[in-house]
Amino acid sequence: MTNAMNDEQFEDLKQFVANTVSQSETRVRDDLGTQLAAGFAGVGDAIETLGKHIDERTDPQDVRLDDHEQRLTHLEHKAA
Repeated sequence: MTNAMNDEQFEDLKQFVANTVSQSETRVRDDLGTQLAAGFAGVGDAIETLGKHIDERTDPQDVRLDDHEQRLTHLEHKAA
């Protein structure tokens, strides 16, 4: 009995290793995709909430600026 592999056994071993590596790579890729999706899931909502807060804070200034513009226009008409 000999411990040396013949060509057929060697090819079988290469195919087994290739399949094992391929399956592991696919599993890692899928797991990474799932983790990334979970990690970024709330980012869109956070940005939307931030935008709403900015709008809430700037709306009063917009109203004041519009009011100043109307007052200036009114004064310009009086002066003309």
